[in-house]
Amino acid sequence: MENYTTMKKVTMDDYREMERMEAAYYSSEYITPADESFRWHEHNPWTGVVIAHQDRIVGFMDVLPVNDSIFRQIIRGALNDRNLTTSHILSENELFDPALEPKHLFFSCAVIRREYRGKGVLTAL
Repeated sequence: MENYTTMKKVTMDDYREMERMEAAYYSSEYITPADESFRWHEHNPWTGVVIAHQDRIVGFMDVLPVNDSIFRQIIRGALNDRNLTTSHILSENELFDPALEPKHLFFSCAVIRREYRGKGVLTAL
């Protein structure tokens, strides 16, 4: 198995690369633009995990904390990933505030570069 690392500092350029990676697997109607995804991360750093191998992004996933109202809109199909903004995502403080209930985690996407599939990246995520 390869030696993978979890990226602690993710830049706007990294988000552009992840947007390109997503385009290989998802329809554009579901891909959130890199600048908005980056704002999600700035708003709440718990929104995803990025895995690298030798300084190259090889996989990532977005798991977005949302309130009950937003979650219900997502499951009804009224909102999708591309339309989500930071106003839809709970902040780090809101995520850990026990007074704000119920909360949901929306598993937005997972992407692993084709050449790294079956090589332990999913386990690292």
